[in-house]
Amino acid sequence: MNVRGDDALGAESGQAPESALSEPSRWVIRFSHLVRAGGKVLDVAAGHGRHCQWFLDGEYSVVALDRDLSALRWLTHPLLEKHEVDLENSEGWPLGEQTFDAVVVTNYLWRSILDDIVSAVRDDGVLLYETFADGNERYGHPRAR
Repeated sequence: MNVRGDDALGAESGQAPESALSEPSRWVIRFSHLVRAGGKVLDVAAGHGRHCQWFLDGEYSVVALDRDLSALRWLTHPLLEKHEVDLENSEGWPLGEQTFDAVVVTNYLWRSILDDIVSAVRDDGVLLYETFADGNERYGHPRAR
């Protein structure tokens, strides 16, 4: 994601860009209580960090993955680890055998890594996966390549 306009000013100043201040997904909020308190959360395609911030505020450790971290540079926290990786063009899953108490995926659908995403969830962990339904293409997702 490219940061433009007011978002760029927020990112450069260390303040949250306006787009990051949007509420986390209602789906993520609804089921976040199932994640082990103080656990480790993976946010796949983290974007502007709305879910990263949600879990960091709850005192979770967060690993953020995105192909472009410029939209997330505003967010710094001792419990946040960022990885810039293009999941659609990389060679293999970038986190190896690491597992998480929760894996969060919203508005992202790259089926070739679905097995990796599921494998990243600890046996007693939670997969919070919210993606597209038939008809959502009228809202701009999924994007045509």
